[in-house]
This record gives sequence, C-alpha cells and structure tokens, in this order.
Amino acid sequence: MAASRPPSFAFLPWPLLLLCLIAVVLSLRLVIGGDPFSDGLAERELLGKRARPQDFATTYTWWMSAVNLVVIGVVLATWRRWRGPETPPGDARFAAPSTRPPGWLLGGVALAMVGLVISAAPRLTHSLWEDETYMVVRSIAGQYEMGDDGDLEFEAAGWLDTFFYYRKPNNHVPYSAAARVAHESWAALARPEHQLVNEVVVRLPALAAALVGLGTTAWLVWRIGLPMAGLVAAWLLALHPWYLRFSSEVRGYSMMLALLPAVSIAALRALERGSWPRWGVFGALQMLLLWTYPGALFVLVIVNLYLLFEVARAAGPERPVQLTRLFVVN
Repeated sequence: MAASRPPSFAFLPWPLLLLCLIAVVLSLRLVIGGDPFSDGLAERELLGKRARPQDFATTYTWWMSAVNLVVIGVVLATWRRWRGPETPPGDARFAAPSTRPPGWLLGGVALAMVGLVISAAPRLTHSLWEDETYMVVRSIAGQYEMGDDGDLEFEAAGWLDTFFYYRKPNNHVPYSAAARVAHESWAALARPEHQLVNEVVVRLPALAAALVGLGTTAWLVWRIGLPMAGLVAAWLLALHPWYLRFSSEVRGYSMMLALLPAVSIAALRALERGSWPRWGVFGALQMLLLWTYPGALFVLVIVNLYLLFEVARAAGPERPVQLTRLFVVN
C-alpha cells in the first residue's frame, strides 16, 4: 500500500511570515519605545500638565502592543489546530448569480454616480461647519494661532493627532488620514501662499467614498439575486438628502456607508466558500468599519450572529471548520 501523502493547506506560509513580522514590530515597540510607567501619561501627570494625544499614544500603544503580542503568540502556537483543510468548506446556497451583472445595471449605477457628483459639487466649496472645522483643526491640518509676539503662526496637526486625537468622539481616523494625504498632496503641487485649508480637497475623500458606496450597495443587492432592486437602491441613495450631505462633508459617514454593504458581501462570500482569504477580508473590513465609526458595532454584532446561525445549522464536516474560522478572524 502506498504511503498516504501529507495534506496540503490553503493557508499558505505567507500569513505565518506576516504574523511573525507583526510580532517583531510589536516587540520592538515594547523594548525601544516609551513605556507607560515613566513616559506618556505618567510623565505629564508628574509635570502637572494636560495630557496630549502623543501621551495617550505612548501609554496605550505599549499596553495594546503587549496584548496583541500575546494574541499573536497564541495564534502561532495553535496554528496546526485551526488552519483547516485544503478544500475550503462552503454552502452553495450563498453562491453569487451565475451570470455577470447586466450592462443596464452597470450603466444605471454609473449614471447614479454622475448624478451624485453633479448634486454634491456645489456643496464642496461651502465653508466648513462646526464638526468639520474641529476635525480639520485637530486631526487633519491645524490652525493659525496668535504667537507671543502678536504674529499669527500656523500650528500644524501632527500624524499622531491624526491617529490619536479623540478628546471628543469626532475623529473618524481613516477619513482623517485620507483627507490629510489629499490635502498635503494638493499643497505640495499647488504651493499656496498661505496654509489655509482647501475645503474641496479635504471633502473629496467623502465624495469618493460615497461613489464607492453606490457601487457596494448595488453589488450587495445584485448578489442576493435582485438586480433591479440594486439599481433602485443606488439611485435612492444618490437622490437622498442625507447621503448628499455625507458625500460632501469632512466626515467619515460616507466611508461607513460604503463599508456596511461591503462587510455583508464579504460575509456572504465566506459562507459561499470559506477560504482563509475570504474570511480574512471579512475580518479586515470589520476592523476598518469600527475604526471609521465605532457606532457601527451593533451592525457587526447582527452580522456575526447571522453568520453563527448559518454556520451552526450547516451539516457535515464543514461546520467545525467554519466555526473555527469565524472565531479566529473576530
């Protein structure tokens, strides 16, 4: 009798290398970065000064690096137990339609995008309102301040402010980062005489995300077998006053609305064929959604409860494999 071949696995070695690289970065943060006992918030408290975003970053990135290093260690130590079989499990009930999206659907969604751009364009030049101003000043660009000599000086927001300024729940971090990249790129090319913010530039990521949201919404509804409803949904969003507002403001809500259907699509794809890449995309989109707007947590709770229900009711050997992958990516 010929010796049986050892099983091969769909989860290729590169995820192991990626996890090891992350573990090295986290270890370096713990060893050579500031520690929470003498730096960061502890130092500011001893000095009797108000804590800054970089102080919160120094303190809490140390603790969270330690926590995540433990999590990665557990994942690596139990690798052989949960990496799963080569052939990913799945359920044909959740397969995408056998035909490609019809041309009329693609064309109709494209027209809805054009309509949204036409409607939103006039609002891009409006002055910034309160929440937009706070986000631009504290997390994206900065502001002019009166110096000791009476002259105006520009106090720029640093990248630590972009990622960590959260005295109010008003910093949609991925949006702030995108708007900052857009504005700094524009400033490098245009070389304006002053450092005032260009309202159009910092709002462009919102419009781009809103256009993507029309596409992900139509894609989700088409995927569940309702192409006409997908077209109607895209047009309803394009014409909706609140969607128009979100598409032309320095806020992360349009990004959130683009990610919500994307998370649902990723969940359906994982149920259809539960490969590690599909589950990984689902986990990554969840993280990005929560980072953009933590208030979307209740949606993810419902999505994961639905996934748990569908996986638990599945028959056959795929049930424990899918349950394990659902648990690991979360």
